[in-house]
Amino acid sequence: MISFVIPAAEYYPALRRTVERLRGRRDVEVIIVTDGDHPSIPKVLELAGENIRVLDLGRKKQGKVKAVNEGAKLARGDLVFMDADTEFAYPNFLDLIREGFQKYDVFTGKIICRAENWIQKMAYMDLLAIGAVIKRSMELGIVPGLHGAFICVRKEVYEELGGFRPVITEDIDFGIRAWEKKFRLGYIEDLVLYTRAPQSFGEWWKQRRRWASGGAQMVKRNWRLVLKNLKLVVPSLIKIYPSIVTVFSLWLLPLAPLTALTGIFGSLALAWNNGKILEEYVRIRDLVVYSLVYNPLWFATAVISVIRPRAPFWVVPEAPQ
Repeated sequence: MISFVIPAAEYYPALRRTVERLRGRRDVEVIIVTDGDHPSIPKVLELAGENIRVLDLGRKKQGKVKAVNEGAKLARGDLVFMDADTEFAYPNFLDLIREGFQKYDVFTGKIICRAENWIQKMAYMDLLAIGAVIKRSMELGIVPGLHGAFICVRKEVYEELGGFRPVITEDIDFGIRAWEKKFRLGYIEDLVLYTRAPQSFGEWWKQRRRWASGGAQMVKRNWRLVLKNLKLVVPSLIKIYPSIVTVFSLWLLPLAPLTALTGIFGSLALAWNNGKILEEYVRIRDLVVYSLVYNPLWFATAVISVIRPRAPFWVVPEAPQ
């Protein structure tokens, strides 16, 4: 049995498409957890039926971590946590998930997004870079990252870890704890999912501030692990923020234009490594904008979020009951 647990603070068309692909299967159950008072919640409740259950946490929003942990309590099989705005790209996803559970205790897939405007194209390249970092960490067998939009975990492993903890980036926290317990972690590149990209700059800013401050919180709490794994941490930072090379070389002003080009070459390498999947949405001019405009903005957002985080670094919350 595979149990899909999907927190839904609002309705998305992707949620309905996922549910309909899973409806009626005897070896699959879907547990949707509604949370909050968004006007579209009634459309989520309508999806219940057959092997689809809807757990309503009420009109007071309690957050994603609470929602997934409550949903997991009802699950009978191994757990697949995925966001309501995320859906599978290819029809063989269930076969890949079953194969994943045979090899790994915790695993994730390749998360991308559809790119219809400028900000979404930039987010698309961000997701490719993040996916490359997750894949490399798994290959090296060191502290892994997980993408919160899609995490698969064996039920007994989830229970041993005490579920997700109420931190900003619960996916990173969960991956670190699973790695410390020496569970088998994996990344299945052929298991591709589309997630919803930010629709506006304001939405992008809010999301990236959460990511950056959550990442800083994890570094603060796990700084010993960071120091032990600099061979992954430093290249990962440069891959996600190519502009960091330029920023830290500005004191050598004659070399600043040259170092700025490293961001472009990094993006071109990203294009080469991802082949046709990148060509679907992105052109060379987008790579240039990503390197010289967008990525410095993303890096600045991360710095601001570290200086003024959304949650104190020193807060170490207990695992939810």
